Amino acid sequence: MNFQKIILPTVFDNYMAPITVDGQTPIHIAVIYHCRDIFIYLATKYPTLLFLVDDKGLTPLHTICKYSFDDYRFRMLETACEVGSGLSNDYVNRLDYYNNTPLYYAATNECTGDQRLNNCRGVRMYYLTKSYINCLLKHGAHDMSNY
Repeated sequence: MNFQKIILPTVFDNYMAPITVDGQTPIHIAVIYHCRDIFIYLATKYPTLLFLVDDKGLTPLHTICKYSFDDYRFRMLETACEVGSGLSNDYVNRLDYYNNTPLYYAATNECTGDQRLNNCRGVRMYYLTKSYINCLLKHGAHDMSNY
């Protein structure tokens, strides 16, 4: 399935409107389906999209940190932090409707504690988790003493 054909026409019609039953916008969908180039395009061309929330109060940054860690999403994380922090000093500390920050999701991501991971993949997940957390802290996330 070509997600560019699904996402981009919707974006140009009304890029801020939710397009799923969960209230996710095109930029949320770009995160979920690994559409890194579309995410970076939307975040840099329309930076206010980074502040949109779905029905659970999740911003695209929350969504990035909540899903499994990989290199594609790490580049999305860097872009979201750089662009979002440029618009608001407290962007990386926004709370969802459950009072969780993106840092909370990065620190408690279920994929990092999966015992079924083999050692090689487990080591990779450890470094990706550390990279996600360091990126958030670098852009002003509050400390992790509550997690």
